[in-house]
Amino acid sequence: MIKHGDILLNDDFEMVTKDGDISTGDAQTQHIASIVYSEKGNFRKHPTLGAGMSLEIDGVADSRRLSNKVSSSLNADGWQLKELNINTDNGTTDITVVDAVKTTDNTKSLL
Repeated sequence: MIKHGDILLNDDFEMVTKDGDISTGDAQTQHIASIVYSEKGNFRKHPTLGAGMSLEIDGVADSRRLSNKVSSSLNADGWQLKELNINTDNGTTDITVVDAVKTTDNTKSLL
């Protein structure tokens, strides 16, 4: 049986290819990144999905507010956030989802 996966994206959210073919595989990490960095309204079928961190990254941010935005956005897609690191040193914001667990099967199609 052929095992299919999701289309894989690189760090710039462009499709990964190998030998001229689109690469597929486990994409849970990129699903989380897509939700964290997308703005509300970016997903046509799910206009309220997105934490909007792309606008927060270049400025000094309130860690508690950012944590709440990320957690609620991931929860909306069935993820339970276990650990999140937010570093606001040097006037920039670095967000790392250390651990998140898929708790329900209500995954929203991001297309």
